[in-house]
Amino acid sequence: MQAQLEFYEEMERQFDDTRQRLQGLKQELSAYEKIMSLLSDHINENLNIQKRLATNNEDERKQTIVKESYDKLLAKYDRFRVSKMDREDDYKRLLSQKNQLESTLNSMKTQIVSIKKLQEAQENQSENIRPKNQHQPQQSDPAFDYDVETINFLNECNWNLGQSCDRNLAETLLSCFPNGTFLVRSSKTKQNSFVLSVVVDSKVRHCLIDKKGDEFCFHPPGPTHQFYATLCNLVMDYRHKSLVCHNPELDTNLIYPVLSQLKKTSKSSPIGVGKGVATAQFN
Repeated sequence: MQAQLEFYEEMERQFDDTRQRLQGLKQELSAYEKIMSLLSDHINENLNIQKRLATNNEDERKQTIVKESYDKLLAKYDRFRVSKMDREDDYKRLLSQKNQLESTLNSMKTQIVSIKKLQEAQENQSENIRPKNQHQPQQSDPAFDYDVETINFLNECNWNLGQSCDRNLAETLLSCFPNGTFLVRSSKTKQNSFVLSVVVDSKVRHCLIDKKGDEFCFHPPGPTHQFYATLCNLVMDYRHKSLVCHNPELDTNLIYPVLSQLKKTSKSSPIGVGKGVATAQFN
């Protein structure tokens, strides 16, 4: 994730630098046009003088002086013309570079927003995920000898992305992970409700979770529906049984909290988190 952010920031820096250089070149080209316009006026005026001197049979010395002045003006104009053409080539090259950078930034924008939201969620994780009782059991207490996978489930920040996640972001995050990878997010269309987004048969599916009073259950409730005191209890229960109990098309358990999967992927591949999120290559 960090590599992607650094790459994106470097692209932004190059984009800003290129845009500033384009502005400078644009001002230079404008100045060249004004100077060349003045030189052109002087050249035309000189030609008129030469014609008048020739018509009036003026002294050849005068005609020679005017002709020499004309040649100097013409040479100066030609130097400015060549220099202006070089600047125009630079401008076209930088404009093409700017457009490429802008295209790269736009293509990465969605995934960068996703990564920043994930980082924000990770930063909000609680260091102490164990229940806080007045009489805290010692770590040797078997009731608190949780394995890593259980800890990942108990730590709600590993799968509950709340208001920071919508349907599109959920599908982007989950699309690169195996079946059973899941997250829970706040519903954007139904107040006081949540959505379970989970990978089933390599597709991201969504289930609405209603909050009835102080309890939670899937919507619509099935014939054997069950209410849970917390979202964590619901998630823990479906860790051990298939969602097919709720929907025949959802034949999977909740296996991998999305943030715990993302951490594993980030450690093994610092470049990206999979085809659903990372598209840029870093060499």
